[in-house]
Amino acid sequence: MSTTALDSIKPSDRKNTPPRPPLVFHVGVIGHRPDPQKRPSPDVDALRLIIVAVLRRIREAVAGLASAKGELFSLDETGDRCTGTLRIISSLAEGADQWVADEAVRVGYDLQVPMPFSVSEYEKDFQGPALGEFKRLKDQASSILQLDGCRARQNESYEAAGRVVIGQSDLVIAVWDGSEEKGRGGTGQMVRESLKNGVPVIWIKWAVPQQWQLLDTPQWRILEDANELKGESTRLTRLVTNMLLPPDLQTPQNQPVHVNGRERYYREVQRRWNGLGCLWRLLRGLVLIKPAGCVWRLDPYKEITKKDWQKEWDGCHSLDKSLVEWIDDPYVTHYAWANQLAIHYGGLHRSSSALNYLLGTLAVLFALLGISSLIYGHRDVATILLELVAIAVIIIFGLWAAIGRWHERWIEYRILAERLRIARFQHLLGGARQHFSLPGHLISYGNPANTWMYWHYRAVARAAGLAEMQFDDIHLGAVQKTWRDVLLQGQIKYHKDNSRDLSIIDQRLHWLANGLFASTFVACAVHFGLSITMEMLPVWAGILLITLNAVLPAFGAAIAAIRSQGEFHRIAQRSLAMYEELDDLKLALSQIAACGNELKSQDMRRIIDQTARLMINETLDWRIVFQDRPLALPA
Repeated sequence: MSTTALDSIKPSDRKNTPPRPPLVFHVGVIGHRPDPQKRPSPDVDALRLIIVAVLRRIREAVAGLASAKGELFSLDETGDRCTGTLRIISSLAEGADQWVADEAVRVGYDLQVPMPFSVSEYEKDFQGPALGEFKRLKDQASSILQLDGCRARQNESYEAAGRVVIGQSDLVIAVWDGSEEKGRGGTGQMVRESLKNGVPVIWIKWAVPQQWQLLDTPQWRILEDANELKGESTRLTRLVTNMLLPPDLQTPQNQPVHVNGRERYYREVQRRWNGLGCLWRLLRGLVLIKPAGCVWRLDPYKEITKKDWQKEWDGCHSLDKSLVEWIDDPYVTHYAWANQLAIHYGGLHRSSSALNYLLGTLAVLFALLGISSLIYGHRDVATILLELVAIAVIIIFGLWAAIGRWHERWIEYRILAERLRIARFQHLLGGARQHFSLPGHLISYGNPANTWMYWHYRAVARAAGLAEMQFDDIHLGAVQKTWRDVLLQGQIKYHKDNSRDLSIIDQRLHWLANGLFASTFVACAVHFGLSITMEMLPVWAGILLITLNAVLPAFGAAIAAIRSQGEFHRIAQRSLAMYEELDDLKLALSQIAACGNELKSQDMRRIIDQTARLMINETLDWRIVFQDRPLALPA
């Protein structure tokens, strides 16, 4: 890729532009424990050699990317390009988990550990040298997540830990004998779930590790050709590179010729004043007969977001302050920029659309006033000038919106902000990869996962990693309260208010447009009646009635166009459905007892995953509604 204006931004100036995502790559570990009754004992030394080779290959791929494409990622304080962070996600079970974790730490990976039980309970899984190795590796971990597993549901507890590993990983190393699933939480099941969730697997064979393979689809094929096996290292490098590169740099030859949205985002600057964007808020307040204030001078985006987030956390005193800081720190700056810029461009798009429709009506009025001046024998330059100005403003706003891509920016930044909002709360239960569903008939709108917004969100969520948490009664209660009273209740209130307000706006604009057309009929009837009953209609009366007959329907058409462009009825109905669905999820979450050591976190996770999927799908549907409604001429 050639050097762009984005690349030429000096590090010292980047603090005034949106931050780039960190360069982090996560490798998860799943695999067997040594058990002669189930499978032959492996050649551990041979396994370790292959594990080291794979880990180094990943490290080289990430380091090479950092060197060649460092401008895509965040920089350190000295202004030097970062080298990237590598993390190994391992539960440290005896055998494969410990072998991979040990070699990864030696190679320079950061170790993070999700455990199925509390540390004291989990230690009962180990005996002899394995216990010592567990303690040694545990002490080297940067964070430990202690799940609320219980011995009565032991396999489900291991399964829960395995799912955290998968949810945190970009790539999974599976030391596996290739056997089918045998019970819950086993290596076979975790391999299947990894691939099903789009996480590629490096299969290091238990008996013949030299024949390791890269499985990157659910329907993988078994490689038999030795030459093909030699190519797995090249495939691995390519896979890691493509995972970390934004979509436009993976297949640039297939991209249409247009401004790159990712580069454009990183060139954005902090807005200090809110001008045209306030017009929509004022018009909305006027229709609702409810004063709508507008903040004209804006604080720095990060400060605005920090104040809003502090208000959210004020109602969750049971959450540990250090955990709150850990949750917020990776997200606050990225979310602040995406959210505030989405608000900015959304305001510009909506305000300019409404203004252009209304200016079209004024242009008609000024033209008619000019005609009336000619009838009276006056040379009225003022009305001609006013009409010219109105049309010029319409053209200027139309071109400005098209060149500035306000509509496109609004949609892209809102999608990024909503993904980050959800990811921030998901980390309270160890994080998870966001899933969504796109109906087949909407495939022409593109794959939402193949966008720079998804790439940016994944990079930020990946960098957050695992927090130091123990899923005891206090933490689970705090998570339940946070999701219920902060995210869910906040979204419920938003959609309830939004549905009510947009329904009122839609109804009143409909009444106003119909009223204007009805008024046109009345004015036209009066004009006709006066024309046939009066021998000579006064000139002023004729001009007035003709003006009303022209301006009233033009104004009505403008109101109808604003109503159609805003999709108020459709969005109101969708918000109503979201309100009802979210309210049901809030009730379901509230009915889960926040008890430690009973795997209640998994019950909560199911509700949280449903909530996340619902909110993401709603955002994708919103994107499709408005993607085909840019501001175009004539407005």
